[in-house]
Amino acid sequence: MLTHSFLPGGDVITDLITCIDLYNNDHVYWASVSFLLMWNPFIIHLLLFLVGSIMSRIYNIPFDSRQKLKELIIHIPFLLPLKNLKSTFTLHEMKFGRSGFEAKNSKKVEKIQQEAGLAGMYESFTEAGPQSVLQLVVIFSTGKITTAQMISIPFSVFTLAWAAARAFFIQRSLKEADPNPEMGTV
Repeated sequence: MLTHSFLPGGDVITDLITCIDLYNNDHVYWASVSFLLMWNPFIIHLLLFLVGSIMSRIYNIPFDSRQKLKELIIHIPFLLPLKNLKSTFTLHEMKFGRSGFEAKNSKKVEKIQQEAGLAGMYESFTEAGPQSVLQLVVIFSTGKITTAQMISIPFSVFTLAWAAARAFFIQRSLKEADPNPEMGTV
């Protein structure tokens, strides 16, 4: 579960450092696009929230605005890793994966893992993927690679690959789904 905190958190931190580095090297437009991509998951979820809210009013469809707002807010950069860190401590307090774990908490554990997996997947696909492509475009356009980019690109690609592998297990049918596959399996 810690990977749900450290990978997205590290990815956003390295992207922010790369953004600042681009700005300091007078690549203001590249820095701006990099900064905007950090907000991409939030922007996408904001649009989904607005469309869902409007559609619920037009077609009188139930819409839990409070729950949807919670889902939206966690996609503000740096909040998802913090939420996942809190979830990790919750799992630790329940003694998940250790002796003393009570079977009655299994449903809650599965829900926590499912939420973390899905949120991390969307975060990676909408932020880490585009960010790594942008940094490659910057490198090919400028002919230079910075130390920040040397760290940021592999971090983003690894985060994206990790999320894609986990998506395979999370998105399967309920009978086959595994919200927390073993490290070696991923």
